[in-house]
Amino acid sequence: VFKKLLERIFIQGNNVVWFDSKEKISVPDCFCRSNNKIYFIELKDYLLNGNKYQTYSYEVIKKAIDQKFINGDSGIKQIKRQINNYLNSPDEFPCDRDFSRTSKKMVIYPVIVHTDFIFSLPGIQQYLDEHLKAELKNINIPSNILIQDLTLIKLDTFILHYYNFIEHTNLLSTLIDKYFNDVKKDIIEFLNSPDEENNYTRAHRSFAIEYAEKYGNEAKDDLPNFINVIYEITGIDDNFLNQTCN
Repeated sequence: VFKKLLERIFIQGNNVVWFDSKEKISVPDCFCRSNNKIYFIELKDYLLNGNKYQTYSYEVIKKAIDQKFINGDSGIKQIKRQINNYLNSPDEFPCDRDFSRTSKKMVIYPVIVHTDFIFSLPGIQQYLDEHLKAELKNINIPSNILIQDLTLIKLDTFILHYYNFIEHTNLLSTLIDKYFNDVKKDIIEFLNSPDEENNYTRAHRSFAIEYAEKYGNEAKDDLPNFINVIYEITGIDDNFLNQTCN
């Protein structure tokens, strides 16, 4: 579903789109360059152990997140390696090998697509972004390159709002940029009034929550639409279902 979904969303116009078919840790699951906007998208189909959901221990949850995203060569270090390879080892990206990394200003959007709602909770995205920023300090980044903050997006977001992404080119980068601009304003409000619990939640909300609150009404995000999108991207139709049921 992940590949078929992003193929439909990104393969349009002059976009350069590439999916890793060899499970190489040095390249992203999905790479897309739309003019000067570049997406590094990793799918992390992680589900936390049921006991983690029931705990109120910060240390237990933090340890689980560290194991999934921080420790080892996958997760944050993997994204750092991929960005470094793109900027400094173009041969790792044959689909975009000849594109100049220094000819104009570019924005890189590191994105983790996940399937567990717990990764949409306030603060988790910011925690992982801090680790990614620390890793990126160790690589050479040309002055014309801006790396946007790490964004965590639940896979369902692309399905629920599929037609919005199809109809509007570069909608994802527009939404991500707007999200971080809004969060910066809320961080200032939180720093001015740190005792207000709601201010902390707003300043550390996830992209998924932001999108649902501000753009959900504009999207065709009901259950029948969700099912129709799954049918469309997988090629399932009524004839297939009738043959299967019979």
